[in-house]
Amino acid sequence: MERFGFEGFDVLDYGAELWSLADDVARRIRPERRHLADQLERASHSIMLNIAEAVGRYSPRAKANAYRIARGSATETAAIFVLLERKHRVSEVEAAQTRRLLLSIIAMLSRLAIDFERKATRAPATSARNRGIPDQKPTPENKQRPEE
Repeated sequence: MERFGFEGFDVLDYGAELWSLADDVARRIRPERRHLADQLERASHSIMLNIAEAVGRYSPRAKANAYRIARGSATETAAIFVLLERKHRVSEVEAAQTRRLLLSIIAMLSRLAIDFERKATRAPATSARNRGIPDQKPTPENKQRPEE
């Protein structure tokens, strides 16, 4: 079976594992805290969706940006889990597993964002020369004289 470009990508696999944990935890959050469960679901989904989006982008700058957005969603997910930990809404095993996953995901996404940002700054800027259009430097032949 053919695969999408993002399948088998380690950071996405970690994200899928995290999403599964987050989904289980979100289902157990009391109804009066449903807003927190919704935010947890959105943030954990956003990690995976932005990683997949980055893989589908062509420009290094666009890839770096999507990885940074995914990293922001991962840190948001981490903050929600810290709140849930402090309120004893997750088990010690879940807390340890979530921390391990999130620290790995954040580190991988940081590295990816930095690497693609570096590639973007090394890539030649789009200019007339890069599009095959010769530069028009002023020479005595093409220099316009001010009207008298």
